[in-house]
Amino acid sequence: YKGLYHHDDEVIISYSVGRANVLEKFDLEYHGKDTVFIRTLDVSPSTSTLKMRVAPVGLKVALIGQGGSLSNEEGYVMLNVEKKMLRY
Repeated sequence: YKGLYHHDDEVIISYSVGRANVLEKFDLEYHGKDTVFIRTLDVSPSTSTLKMRVAPVGLKVALIGQGGSLSNEEGYVMLNVEKKMLRY
């Protein structure tokens, strides 16, 4: 955990996983009777594949954007972010 950033009514969390830096924000959207929980991630390059447990299998999950993929593992939907080359 590195800290929080405030921008208008949004809060952005800064943390690292291994050598990757992550900025993450949360939001809710309402579609009729459905409430959608949204996580927006900005992940820097990493030396290894990163995985995040998103939700139990059976819940609706969607991935929008590039750089990641979803898989089902041990009863959970997982976000997989492939490793990228780091420059030093």
